[in-house]
Amino acid sequence: MNSKFKNLFKFISFFLILGSTSCVGPAPVEEYNLARTALQAARAAESNRYASGFLHEAERLYRLAQHQYDNRDYENAESNFIKARSFAEKAENVTRLKKFKSGDGI
Repeated sequence: MNSKFKNLFKFISFFLILGSTSCVGPAPVEEYNLARTALQAARAAESNRYASGFLHEAERLYRLAQHQYDNRDYENAESNFIKARSFAEKAENVTRLKKFKSGDGI
């Protein structure tokens, strides 16, 4: 009788462990790095001066994604890193365009 409970316990434990490990996907390391690089480029281009709205939104999303990443919420972190990268790229592009139009970019 005792061995039946041990086997049942092992069986249930196995599926609990299997279920808990399958919920977490791979960490979005590439998206993290691309978002960070895009933010650095936007800051270097002086987007805080020319496209502050896009830059602030990129920074907000990046901080949110970092928090989600640290909490292993990889699905939402990946989505927000992608959005942060997009806003940072927009900030850099708008900045470069405004600098070019004003003659500052030459």
